[in-house]
Amino acid sequence: MESELFGHIRGAFTGAVADRTGAAELADGGTLFLDEICELEPSMQTKLLRFLQTETFQKVGNSRPQRVDVRIVCATNRDPLEEVRKERFREDLYYRLHVIPIVMPPLRERIDDVPAIARKFLADFSAQEKNPSCRSRRRPRQFWFPMTGRGTSASFRTWCRIRSF
Repeated sequence: MESELFGHIRGAFTGAVADRTGAAELADGGTLFLDEICELEPSMQTKLLRFLQTETFQKVGNSRPQRVDVRIVCATNRDPLEEVRKERFREDLYYRLHVIPIVMPPLRERIDDVPAIARKFLADFSAQEKNPSCRSRRRPRQFWFPMTGRGTSASFRTWCRIRSF
């Protein structure tokens, strides 16, 4: 994870055959999206907190700090405050990241949004395949929620992808 976020230099570890630019450096001047933030190991939480406080990081295997200017957007499917209470997420990191919270209810709680989301996915797949006839014959609402009642937006997107053929 550290190498993905901060990058590494050649020879930093077995398999590091070339320098790699990390996500933080690639996002310089823009937005860095961190998905599933509550899944971070404690050691990585510490490094992320240091990065947020100093706006600098070190590539794995390098001792030279690099400065970047990024806006951080995070997502998680867990309740971060609950993770803090259970001592699985650093409280200081939580307060550093929890500036403008946006709560997005799960798709299963937004059933009325399903047809519009499905139409968007199907239109995207149709354009990718250069096939304007990519359309599901059945209404997404009839398929999706009676089948599982639970699911991620990624699994719903996959469901739409299958229906586009």
